[in-house]
Amino acid sequence: MLVYPAYIGDANFKMVDDFKFDSGAPPAFIVQTQDDKRYFPSAIAYNMALLKANISSELHTFPTGGHGYGIRPSAYPVSGWKDLCRDWLLRVDGN
Repeated sequence: MLVYPAYIGDANFKMVDDFKFDSGAPPAFIVQTQDDKRYFPSAIAYNMALLKANISSELHTFPTGGHGYGIRPSAYPVSGWKDLCRDWLLRVDGN
């Protein structure tokens, strides 16, 4: 699970050169907010790299919520990411 991933993608939504993974990487659940401008590209870049490697991923982006929201409740819809993640874990575990 990657929650507001950082430093793995650049402003052009490409993976940074020093971050590598191989075909043995596990499925990924990624959550990010679009107003987390500095780190939003990392979520997109990682998801695209996983797709190119045929590794299952689930990406959820929300328009607002900033960075550092964690698991605390807020007025932003991103607060529901925990339920989405739980459902994903149940699906992944059931495979």
